[in-house]
Amino acid sequence: MGTARTAQNQRHYARHRTAVRARQQARRARPVAYVCGPMTNYPALNHPAFFEAENLLVAQGFRVINPARHDREIGLVPDSTVTDTSEEFYTTVLRWDIGKLLSEVDTVYVLPGWQRSRGCRAELAVARIIGLEVLYERR
Repeated sequence: MGTARTAQNQRHYARHRTAVRARQQARRARPVAYVCGPMTNYPALNHPAFFEAENLLVAQGFRVINPARHDREIGLVPDSTVTDTSEEFYTTVLRWDIGKLLSEVDTVYVLPGWQRSRGCRAELAVARIIGLEVLYERR
């Protein structure tokens, strides 16, 4: 029983290592940046700043994960009144953000005002713990 389990675990970890290497090679070709910035209590949820940062990063050769783009994909548009400010909604969005940081990102690009955003502070804590590069936008 133990030998079969060990062999199964070894095969699993070998597949995992292969997948990790493939992701690392893809990143070397085009690194992935995540835009981190405050949204709550900003006009238009600060989406214009997120899209401006995305354009800058794409021009520098990054593939970009933009939470503002994700907001629009799930129907949260900045022109509408955001009515769901519950902890459940916040937790759902933050889980998506942190999941992206853990699985896809090489660099975090931080917008001004991050200090007043608990989501940004959480994202930056994760980024630092797992050793991601962090770049701060200067305005």
